[in-house]
Amino acid sequence: IDALTRLGDLELAVGAIRRGLSLAGDKGETGRLYRLWARAEGRAGKAKRASTLARTAFAKMRDEHRPPVDLLKA
Repeated sequence: IDALTRLGDLELAVGAIRRGLSLAGDKGETGRLYRLWARAEGRAGKAKRASTLARTAFAKMRDEHRPPVDLLKA
């Protein structure tokens, strides 16, 4: 997904992220997917949407109860 975003195929990247979110549902760790989605929206020039998704990503990653080192890597 990150590679697609870097190559500029943002529609395909967002589609893959949405499929991942639908497969993970509420039980999965979705914070990193939201972070990738925020990055893709930012590259598309949609700053307002990107900031909302980044906030959601941070909240979800914080609630995953992972070590802080994992959050810093994200």
